Amino acid sequence: MPCILILTDIARGRVLLYNADLNLSKPHRIRNLNVGSTPDMLTFTPDGKMILVANTGSPPRDIAGPPPKNAFGSVSLIDIHRGPKKAKVSTVDFSIFNGQKETLRTEGVRIYKGEYGDWSVAQSLQPEYIAVPTTPSSMDKSGGEQRGGSVGYREWADN
Repeated sequence: MPCILILTDIARGRVLLYNADLNLSKPHRIRNLNVGSTPDMLTFTPDGKMILVANTGSPPRDIAGPPPKNAFGSVSLIDIHRGPKKAKVSTVDFSIFNGQKETLRTEGVRIYKGEYGDWSVAQSLQPEYIAVPTTPSSMDKSGGEQRGGSVGYREWADN
């Protein structure tokens, strides 16, 4: 199992896969993978085939200022079932919900309003945590979305 290091950046985040070879004093990098903006946490699925990353897309410091361009919250799925050298990344954001801003607000989801206008839903939803059921046969995953006051749930197929 590789070791993991997360590097964050508002434009894009990276997950670096390392192989410790049971010698933690001399790990070597296997892959450098691009994920979504500002990764906050990651977890492995119980079967060890996927790494799931919660990318908050959080703006730096001032929430009242203009939202950073392309700083969308997202979830990255890193498929490592063929080994870390052949890892593949898929990242999904919440832009599909941008047209539902007022409906989401009435349901209690926080969509930021700043001095420079409304943020989009994709900029306001900032996942910070991913929970994975402990049963290896289940590939259901859910993401916690703390700042927007909501919880997301998503099922992903094995393929």
